[in-house]
Amino acid sequence: MSPTIQPSIRTAVTNEQVISLRHGQVVHASVNKIFPDQRAEVQIGNHKMMAKLEVPLKAGDAHYFQVLGNQETLQLKVVTDALNPSITTSNQTRQLMDSLQLPKTTEMQSIVQQMIKEKIPLSKEQLLLAEQWLKEIPPQVKLSEGLMAIQKLSELKLTFTNENFTMLISGQDKNGLHQLLDAFKLALKNDTSIPTSQKGSIEKVLMQITQPFLNEFGGAILGQVIDRLLSENTSESDKLTLLNLLKEVGLVPKQATLANWLSSEARHFQPSETNQKLPTPAADHVMSLLTSMNRKELDAKVFEQLTMLSRKSNNLVVQQALAMAEANIQSGMNGVTIEQAMKQILSNIGFDYESKLAQGSNLSQISESLKPQLLALLQNSEISAQLKETAETIVSRLNGMQILSGDNGPQHQLLMQVPLDFFGKRMDASLQWNGQMKDDGKIDSNYARVMFYLDLSSLKETVIDMQIQNRIITINVYNESEALMPYADQFREALKTGLNSLNYQLSGVFMKSYSKQPEPPPILTKTQVSKWGVDILV
Repeated sequence: MSPTIQPSIRTAVTNEQVISLRHGQVVHASVNKIFPDQRAEVQIGNHKMMAKLEVPLKAGDAHYFQVLGNQETLQLKVVTDALNPSITTSNQTRQLMDSLQLPKTTEMQSIVQQMIKEKIPLSKEQLLLAEQWLKEIPPQVKLSEGLMAIQKLSELKLTFTNENFTMLISGQDKNGLHQLLDAFKLALKNDTSIPTSQKGSIEKVLMQITQPFLNEFGGAILGQVIDRLLSENTSESDKLTLLNLLKEVGLVPKQATLANWLSSEARHFQPSETNQKLPTPAADHVMSLLTSMNRKELDAKVFEQLTMLSRKSNNLVVQQALAMAEANIQSGMNGVTIEQAMKQILSNIGFDYESKLAQGSNLSQISESLKPQLLALLQNSEISAQLKETAETIVSRLNGMQILSGDNGPQHQLLMQVPLDFFGKRMDASLQWNGQMKDDGKIDSNYARVMFYLDLSSLKETVIDMQIQNRIITINVYNESEALMPYADQFREALKTGLNSLNYQLSGVFMKSYSKQPEPPPILTKTQVSKWGVDILV
């Protein structure tokens, strides 16, 4: 008699999940009751089924079973002895590895331990694949991240491929997007196989992502330059310098002289009209003037070049124009402005591309974001290997974060990365948000944990851990600098007042060593968050 049982009638299946077992999978199951005629109630997770016994089993015992056959001719082969609650995880691991004749490697032992701990259904073939992947992960990838990726592959019913495994590893990567985008921009610039229009469209959205205030800042610099050109207080030599700056950008013809430019339509504009914090109708008039003079359209590339040349210039009058433009833009910024900029960056990257697509959003509009343009680019078989690799890496990172985000029962999780560049200060920000969902489907603002992983130009690596419990907020800032506390104290009262206005209470802000940063909240899994204790999702 073969050591198998035949499940025949499924009962008490939750409304949320219907169990689906596949040939070769190894699952954890308990024997709840023994009935006459060699029948028993077997429970896998929260799923119960009646089974016909071909071997004697004892009520209350738990075993690991291997699934044989398909859903119609299902059999569960007993592969371990009864799992006594007193048996340690290491003993269970050894017993299961022996039963399946698995290699006794460190990687395999870690996978089987995770399989036992989280009750992950995996086949022997999947275990062997996973072992090989763990052996090949880069040194900077933690073993725990590899194990989590394997678990998510099973939970999300993704095909067990190295591509999907790499995607989920990439989704957990806390390193920012700036470096990836820089490598992609360089490869894009050097690739001659891409149509000019397609390359221009990609370059445009890249500038919108990496320099969110490019148009505003470039417009403010342009206004300051023209303001000084028209001012009687600017020396002729300084005016010549500023005019040459506009020539380099292509806004003024190369053959123009200071005299004929000043005698042109520019005389109709007063200096005050061009001294703007952000583009306004007056500034637009100046732009129209310059455009008509040289038939050059003002776009992000023009503003980028103007900003770059202004930053590189050592001339005092240019530096003064740059400083005043920056001061004007900064004075017009607040939390709402930054929030809008971050939302626009995320939209331009295409984090919500699939969601908008499913909602029936304007296809031509959402197709201008980076992700769909990368997907279209990858359809071109003639692009260089370097460009293909960098594009695939970015898409993999975006897909990984998207898959690891979302609703899991009553819990909600969000992972995202935002490459920020404000006035030449580059910063990579990664966010992991874990919170609860209320019965009405809305986010419970009373409880949450938010982890910010920041890579700052001056402060370097910084982690901000914000925990909300019953609307009481505790903030821990992890950084190697010991001089941050005095600066934090300056903003404490303002932070406390702002939180009070939102009906939150600040418990405290604490500065700690970066080397002692906390473990991030785990990537949520179905077993951790399910109300109903569903252990197996295949």
